[in-house]
Amino acid sequence: MMSNISDRMVIILEENAESIQLLTKCFQNSSQIKESSRGNSLSSRNSCTPVPGYTTACYVCRYYSDRMKICSNIWPDYLNSCCKCWSTGHEADTCVNPSRRPPFRDNFIEQDQMVKLINDESQVFS
Repeated sequence: MMSNISDRMVIILEENAESIQLLTKCFQNSSQIKESSRGNSLSSRNSCTPVPGYTTACYVCRYYSDRMKICSNIWPDYLNSCCKCWSTGHEADTCVNPSRRPPFRDNFIEQDQMVKLINDESQVFS
């Protein structure tokens, strides 16, 4: 089952490669929006769009990056924590605690907000 999903993702990425590249250029060329969170620049290792080597979005922040265990949009103190309650000593699949919002770094911009900001900015300059 998983390989079918992976195969479908690759096909979707290939079919939309031109659009993905254009969107990536928009993010890179944005004059004001350069960080997903304070001190965390948008780059090929922290992107709103799939890039070579990073075709799977982080479970927590949804940026295309190194994934949750080393996510650059989460405070480093929480990287080895349960991604449900953000405590240590257990994993999410055994967690009995209530869910908490991820401990994102200061000024974190969620991916959908980032797309809207860049779209708004591009309309101002077009």
